[in-house]
Amino acid sequence: MRLPDGAPVSPTALYVHIPFCRRRCFYCDFAIAGDSEPVKARYVAALKQELAVWAQRRAAPLQTVFFGGGTPSLLSPAQLGEILAAIAQVFGIAAGAEISLEANPGTLTVATARAWRALGFNRVSLGVQAFQDELLQVCGRGHTVAAVYEAVTAVQQAGFENFNLDLLMGLPGQTLAQWEESLQRAIALDPTHISMYDLILEPGTLFARRFQPAAEGLTLAMYDLGRERLLGAAFEHYEISNLARPGYRCAHNLTYWQGQEFYGMGNGAASLVDGCRWERPRALKDYLAWVEGLQEPPGGDRLSAGEQLFEVLMQGLRLEAGVPASALEAFPENLVARAAVVFAGFVQQGLATGSDRWRLRVPAGWLVSDTLVAQLYEVLVEKPRKP
Repeated sequence: MRLPDGAPVSPTALYVHIPFCRRRCFYCDFAIAGDSEPVKARYVAALKQELAVWAQRRAAPLQTVFFGGGTPSLLSPAQLGEILAAIAQVFGIAAGAEISLEANPGTLTVATARAWRALGFNRVSLGVQAFQDELLQVCGRGHTVAAVYEAVTAVQQAGFENFNLDLLMGLPGQTLAQWEESLQRAIALDPTHISMYDLILEPGTLFARRFQPAAEGLTLAMYDLGRERLLGAAFEHYEISNLARPGYRCAHNLTYWQGQEFYGMGNGAASLVDGCRWERPRALKDYLAWVEGLQEPPGGDRLSAGEQLFEVLMQGLRLEAGVPASALEAFPENLVARAAVVFAGFVQQGLATGSDRWRLRVPAGWLVSDTLVAQLYEVLVEKPRKP
């Protein structure tokens, strides 16, 4: 991140949003679009056009590229190759860079997975969510448990050593026994990374209209069980929701959590460049119109010193390693002092430690991280209300 009054640091991470889905899952509020071949072709052209305006600012080659969505695996290998080639031409991609692709079971075969490997992708993230067909149906997912096994087999046979499985806890009707079964089945597939997310009922989604959140006691039990089973299987719990085999932490997501700047391309994608953050239009038609008028790299509002410090703490405290105190030295002392007062309260409760490194105790501190983040926001970002 560009620190207060500091020189800009060129981002080395790029997120590419691919919005296409065959159906909207009942819990999803992401920026997505239907699976239309003509629209996909137009979108690929728009992405290449957006990338091209950054050619005037070529800097350090990218260390990570992440295709997320949506369902990036709905693009053909040829289309993915077009986008990757444009990225390499504009930014450059470092040797050994992590290049990730999100995929849903039911959207890939061994042949397509091999084509991804040939293009340079070296990490796949599979949206599994659950290992019970009845729960997948409740979610509105477009795949079955059998398709999960087929997808993992395809990824492994294609030579992907590094792959992630996403799992959801707190689904409507999900029991602790079902969650344990999902954990056991996921571990048995030998992934290098597992993400376990608590279901959030986003406003406006079908789930938010139909269901109430799962009981807090149940989701806490699921979280504890997930930690126990995955730590027992030699995974490292390095971030609130993410566990990895040694050497397989997600390098792209670490750029966010470590407070580094990043590029984002595609509808709804956010960028943080030179201390400025902005988002592209979410609606696909609005994004396509926006790109047509794009002549130079876009810009956004510069983050204040308080906003930057908040970002560093909010993201960094998600990590087991926490935030080194040295990372706070570039910020104004009065802002760090405000944050320190808030953090000290959690230290006194035994939920955090802070000296040379600010970190939340695992897992107890992580379980109250939302409260800490809200308090940090209040003292660092929120404008005081007029009397």
